[in-house]
Amino acid sequence: NVAFSPTGGVIVTLSEQTNVYAMASRGVEPGGVAPNGAINAFEQLGPLQSTQVELGAKAQTAGGRLDVEAAV
Repeated sequence: NVAFSPTGGVIVTLSEQTNVYAMASRGVEPGGVAPNGAINAFEQLGPLQSTQVELGAKAQTAGGRLDVEAAV
């Protein structure tokens, strides 16, 4: 089985000391097996899909001696 897992991002430079960025990615991993006692016990489950998004900013202050980063 082959899965397509795209990843992408963009960085915007606001000034020589400040950047903001956005990144997004998708992932796929094999599913597990249904537990004993379930209607579909021991059946192979479908793949798990995930999506991740990150937004953040990076800045240098104090004459370049201090880096500040924040991300959500």
